[in-house]
Amino acid sequence: MEWIKKIFIGHRVSKQSRVPGKHNLVKFDRIKNISIIAANEAEATEAQKALPSHWPHALNLHFIYKEKNPATECFDYMDFNLLGKPNEKIREFASYTTDLVLVTQEEMDPLSAHLLQMLPKVYRVGFFNEANQVHLDFMLKKENISLTQNIDNLIKYLKKIN
Repeated sequence: MEWIKKIFIGHRVSKQSRVPGKHNLVKFDRIKNISIIAANEAEATEAQKALPSHWPHALNLHFIYKEKNPATECFDYMDFNLLGKPNEKIREFASYTTDLVLVTQEEMDPLSAHLLQMLPKVYRVGFFNEANQVHLDFMLKKENISLTQNIDNLIKYLKKIN
């Protein structure tokens, strides 16, 4: 059944269009809620530790990472029905008030891209990959340094454009 889900979700992601100005960029000093979409638990944890140092106020961080696990912070194809519609856990993640989405994956998989589609007006940042141009509003090339340092660079440049 997973192959059917992959087909429907892949079709939904491929139909996504890129509309300039579609995502709202919240003023940097007003960002209070950040959602993180990560490839694994280690990246989610590292991103959670790296982000707060860039803001003088407390942040509300919500994260989810791709893993076949029933835990609330994990997502996989089992969290979507045959037609690609999300279950309650994914709908709850998408319903959080979010000012910014950080995607830690350099190569975004269709399931993460589908999850991003559920956050229609939120500004999205992440790391450069040609295929990610459709999904992310601001990207920075990932260097051969730690994820924390890459996130620091990404936030530093986001602050400058904002």
